[in-house]
Amino acid sequence: MTGGRLLRGAHELSGSAGWMVVSEEENETFFRVGCLEALAAGPAIARAASEAMETDSGSALSCLPSESIGARQIAEAARAGDRLARRVFERAGRFLGFAVANLISLFDPEVVVLGGGLAGAADLYLDTLRRVALERCQPLAARRVKIRVSRLGNDANLLGMARLAFAKAGVMCLEPGT
Repeated sequence: MTGGRLLRGAHELSGSAGWMVVSEEENETFFRVGCLEALAAGPAIARAASEAMETDSGSALSCLPSESIGARQIAEAARAGDRLARRVFERAGRFLGFAVANLISLFDPEVVVLGGGLAGAADLYLDTLRRVALERCQPLAARRVKIRVSRLGNDANLLGMARLAFAKAGVMCLEPGT
């Protein structure tokens, strides 16, 4: 959003943050879903944990069948103190921090709101994300920007689209808290 309006882009594709390039790494997933998505989304968390377990069998996750390990199980293990699971979330936080630094530097926003499926696990990566983003973004913007986690979780996109549809139809939407 900018100036209270949705920034759509020339081809209605703005906001495709999953396609941000945050690493020189490269594999077929990058070309299918985007670099950031391939490194820091839920399936990326599961892949990173599975790869890490190949060399580090000390994780509580190693007793689970690999096909049943998802971001939720890894988050639970991290919250229980599992070292490998915590490293996986810290790594994702670094990549997300790179992306947020780029967004801050490009758009000088008042606030960056993190949403999506991993928002529920923000306690595991938010400190790393903030540190990396604020170290690497435009310094004047770093002093002013707020980085928050959406309370809407996976419903954020749906609710945003509903608001746009109501606005298009001329139906007045109340602001939160009114």
